Order: sequence, then C-alpha cells, then structure tokens
Amino acid sequence: MNSSKMIALFLLTGLVLCAVRAGDDKEPQPEPAIQIADRLINGDPPDLVTNCVCKVHILKLQAGKTYLISLSRKDNNQPFNPWLRIEDSNFKQLVSSATFANTVRTRFTPPKDEEYRIIASCQGGQGEYLLRIAPDQTAKFGVNEDGFLLRWLALAPIPLAANQTGADAVGKEQIKNEAELKPSTGQRMKVGDKEFVWKEHIVSDFLLDFNSLLGARTEDAVAYAVTYVVAPEELRGIKMKAGSDDQLKIYLNGKEVMKFTGSRAALQDQETAEVTLRKGVNVLAAKVVNEKGDWGLCVRFTDKNDRPLTELKCKTAP
Repeated sequence: MNSSKMIALFLLTGLVLCAVRAGDDKEPQPEPAIQIADRLINGDPPDLVTNCVCKVHILKLQAGKTYLISLSRKDNNQPFNPWLRIEDSNFKQLVSSATFANTVRTRFTPPKDEEYRIIASCQGGQGEYLLRIAPDQTAKFGVNEDGFLLRWLALAPIPLAANQTGADAVGKEQIKNEAELKPSTGQRMKVGDKEFVWKEHIVSDFLLDFNSLLGARTEDAVAYAVTYVVAPEELRGIKMKAGSDDQLKIYLNGKEVMKFTGSRAALQDQETAEVTLRKGVNVLAAKVVNEKGDWGLCVRFTDKNDRPLTELKCKTAP
C-alpha cells in the first residue's frame, strides 16, 4: 500500500472512531410522560371498591419498569381527595392509594406486559383532574420532563424560637453561613443543642413534602433542602420558578435569588427569578419555614419562554 493510501485509511479510521465516541458520549434523554386530562361528573359509574364516581383508563405498561403515577385536581383551590387504584386485566387490585390532599402519588412496577386498568376516583365530589404516568427516571436524571428538581438533601425539623413568626425565621440564619451550605448524605450538623442528619430524598412528582419525609405533621419549624444542579453549558437569563408552604428563601451558588415572607399553600411556579447557571455543578440551597399544616417545596428551571430545561441534572453529591 502506498503512503497516500495509508494516510487516507488512517484519517478515515480516525473519523469513524470519533463518530463512535461522539455517539457514546451523547446523553440519553428522559422518556416523555403520558398525561390524561378528564373530568368526574355525577353520571359516571361508581367504582365498586371506593363507591365513588370514577373513570377507568386502560394503558399497556411494560413489565419490570417502574412508573410514577399521580392523580391530581387541575384546580387546586377546591377539595378533591383523590383515590387511585390499579387493576390487572383480570380485575385483580394491585394498587390502592388515597389522600385527603389534592394529589395522590404512587410508584408501580407491572409484574408483566399487559393492559392495566388505572381507575381515577375521588372522595371530594367532582371536577377536572390530571392523571400522569411517567417512567421513573429520577435515579438517572433527577429532573423530570417539566423541569422539576427531584433529588434533594434535607435537614429538618429545626423548631422556631419562642414567639418567633415564620417571617422572622426565614430572615434569620438557623445554620451559620447558610448561603454556603454544601452538605453530603449522612453528614451530621448541630443546630443549637440538637444534632441533625442530612438525608437524601427523591420526589415522586414535583413537590418535596417535608411532613411526609419526616413521617408526621410538624409545625412551627424550619427545613433546609440542598441539591446540586448540573448544567451542560453556561445558561444566562433563564428562570428559576418555585413554590412553597410557607416562607421561602433560596440561594444559588451562594447568592440569595428568591425570598417569600408570607403564608400559603405550595403550588407550582409561585415565585420567579431570573438567574444564571454556570457550566457544571451549581449549588441550590433552600430554606422553608412551616407555620401550620402542610409543608413543602418545589423548584424548576425554564428558559425565558417558560419551556422546561430538561437537559439539566440534579444530584445529591457535588
């Protein structure tokens, strides 16, 4: 083989190897969710188990694959008390989950490939609802297709001082230099005369529910939540959107970018701030104060046109 042919072969081989490596390096993208919007009305047939009006949705699901399934009322200002059941093709009940809140969530791993009956009903009357079925990809990405951050480190509950309001508490550092928090799973931290442990939590839908992760309703207390957001490149002029119950403060890379001092129930996108994510790891630290009742946090990023940034990842280690 002459020298010119050898050079051409070498160059061609190099191009093929580069193409293969480029394909290997390409990040997999999250699978889309199935979202079904419907309405429960008086004329709907009753569910034989719940004895409430219901709608049955038949979907083919893959064996061994874990799905995150949620049933929620589209109008969060009205009581719903959803009840979600799953049956196989022989009408055998596999899942039954209910709540006295407006959203019920469950994880489901089908035992075999077949069509399953997903039954939506509620104990709180009628109304429009949203049924959402999504592959459980939180371990791989930590961000869902709506851009919500799903993997968190949480430290709670830190009790409020005597006669302290939520507005007072959100403006005070319960942990010194809270803006610079960079915890790791299992790390112990002393607050006052009590020791706390940073614990990892994976959100099933979009809301980090502190009462659920603590296993009990806790009032007049502060929670810290930290996640590490990974951006593929520098992202300027994007939006951080957050919701909380109750008071909220968020730091991004050590800088305060959001604060809310009132009382409210947590909804998506209650607060918006324009921020910049640097390429690589960004530290997001949030403080949420609960006065009474529910206690939660949700955060996501969108572009300037409010489209979710699903190419992000979040994790619980820097």
